[in-house]
Amino acid sequence: MLELQLLCICAVITAVMLGLRLGYVVFKKHTLLLLLFGVSGIPDMLVTVEFAYLHPELEGNPLTKLFLGLPYMIVVGVFLWAFVWITAAELLERGGHGTLSQIVLLLLFIGHLWGFSTWMGRLSGTAAVIVLSLTISTLLLLYYIYRVTVVRDGRKKAEQQ
Repeated sequence: MLELQLLCICAVITAVMLGLRLGYVVFKKHTLLLLLFGVSGIPDMLVTVEFAYLHPELEGNPLTKLFLGLPYMIVVGVFLWAFVWITAAELLERGGHGTLSQIVLLLLFIGHLWGFSTWMGRLSGTAAVIVLSLTISTLLLLYYIYRVTVVRDGRKKAEQQ
C-alpha cells in the first residue's frame, strides 16, 4: 500500500508544480491557507488510500468513491482533486473574489481535517508515524519547490528589467 500512497503524493506534487508553472497567484496570496489544505489533505488522502482503496463503500465522499474502486485510479483522482481545487481558488482570485477563494481553501482544510479524524480509530501507532512522516516530508518538499520557483521567477523578472 505504501507504493500507492507514494504515487498519490507524487500526484499532489505534480498538481502543485503545474499550478506554479502556470503562474497561479493564489500560491503567493494564500500560502498559509494552501499549507493548511496540505496539512489536512495529505494525511486524509494517505489514510483513505490505506483503508478504502478497492473498498469504496468505506469512503464517505461520493466523488472519491468513483476513484477508489478501480486499480490505481485513485492516483488520477488525487491529482484532479488537488489541481481542480487549486485552480478554483485561482479563478476566484483572478475574478476579484479573493475572500471567496480564502473561504474555499479554509473549508477544504476543515473538510479534510474532519475526513482524517474519521479514520483515526483505525490507525495503529506505526501507521500514524508513517502518515505524519510522509505528510511532513511532502510539505517540506512542496515548500522547497515553491521557494525555488518564486526565487527563479524573481530572478527572471530582475534580469528582464
